[in-house]
Amino acid sequence: MAQPGPQLPPAVGERRVRVGLIAGWDDVRRIALALPETTEVARDRPSWRVRDKPFVWERALRPADLKALGFSVEGLEELIGEVWLDRAPKRLANKYVEESR
Repeated sequence: MAQPGPQLPPAVGERRVRVGLIAGWDDVRRIALALPETTEVARDRPSWRVRDKPFVWERALRPADLKALGFSVEGLEELIGEVWLDRAPKRLANKYVEESR
């Protein structure tokens, strides 16, 4: 059984602007760029990276994706934050978690 990842710091949740509304790519951009050391790469489709490691990118969403996200900005914030914590270098992730408490 997989170990649960680190808890998402409250600071990410405090950035909510439109809780409960349908999320869009503008929300993805806002959420991703709010995380430390995130850059946006715009080629054919935008992607967001932490220290050159991609952690989220634009693509068509499958029905399973939409169901998992629940269409909400809140669900999207949680998902992007968890993926960022997984992809970010451990020192950066730990520093972010500590500073967000």
